[in-house]
Amino acid sequence: MVNLYNAAPETERLVKSVYKTALKYFKQPDIFELEVEIVDGEEIKEVNKEARGVDSVTDVLSFPSLEINKNLPVKKSQFKFDIDPDSGKLMLGEILMCMQRILSQAEEYGHSAEREAGYLFLHGLLHLFGYDHMVEADKAEMRQKEEEILAILGITRG
Repeated sequence: MVNLYNAAPETERLVKSVYKTALKYFKQPDIFELEVEIVDGEEIKEVNKEARGVDSVTDVLSFPSLEINKNLPVKKSQFKFDIDPDSGKLMLGEILMCMQRILSQAEEYGHSAEREAGYLFLHGLLHLFGYDHMVEADKAEMRQKEEEILAILGITRG
């Protein structure tokens, strides 16, 4: 279940579609609750500085609540103390996305804002699933999964 804040209806549809497709790709039942917020440049800069010590605007930030470490699919029984009593779901984490950066990067890279927003949301989601890009092999693995999942949706570069 995705809870979206400050998102236009088309962004909400896109995020939910990418989320469902990623879950299907990983054969992961939807046992998660996920918070996604669209923020402005100033807010993401402030959070980036506070959380990472980086005093600059960025495109997406992810804050995982679970340690999944690429071990998908996940079962609730693995995190029985992390189940929200109200929703019955596991809190996966939070993703912040900066709409100004989405629009400027889409223009810079020569593709649609839909492609950039879908890519950045998926990138953040994969971080919540335990993927990272600190070393080249991990970066290649993460990029491959991003491209394969977006291709299923027909969201391609250009």
